[in-house]
Amino acid sequence: ALAAGRRVALLRYGHPTFLASLSEALLAECRRRGIEYRILNAVSSLDSVLAALELTALGTGLQVFDAYDLCEAGSPGPNPRLPSVIMKVGRLAAAGRLDVFLSRLSAVYPPGHAAVLIECASLRRGEGRRDLALESLREPLADGAEFATLYVPALEPGSRRPSEGISRRET
Repeated sequence: ALAAGRRVALLRYGHPTFLASLSEALLAECRRRGIEYRILNAVSSLDSVLAALELTALGTGLQVFDAYDLCEAGSPGPNPRLPSVIMKVGRLAAAGRLDVFLSRLSAVYPPGHAAVLIECASLRRGEGRRDLALESLREPLADGAEFATLYVPALEPGSRRPSEGISRRET
């Protein structure tokens, strides 16, 4: 169609460039070939998550991750001093990456650290929210919470990450 001089459109739900590797590849190819394009923004799944949790990133900051990226060796993990939104956690079990993901989180957050597993209406299954401890994630994720996103609040001031161990003053 492009070779014939016709206009082409890519339509997808949500924001066209948020968590969209196909869009990234198409945009790169358009740039490489010198093809003009225009991106029309839309509400993303992140917008839906923030609204459902009544969150704002103002003042505290917010980290946003793709769960698959957190499973990659050498990828930087979340900074536990900032709140995190981790997208695509619901598909980790089917991809065989759930153990790696849970291991990465347990290395950063202490036992009993709170989290919220949320499924948003924009992701097809209706809104659902589960408040739980991070170590309780295995069951709901293995049970097919396919369109789930995970919110992990920041560590409370003064609390330690598992990797920080015990200070000399406490021994």
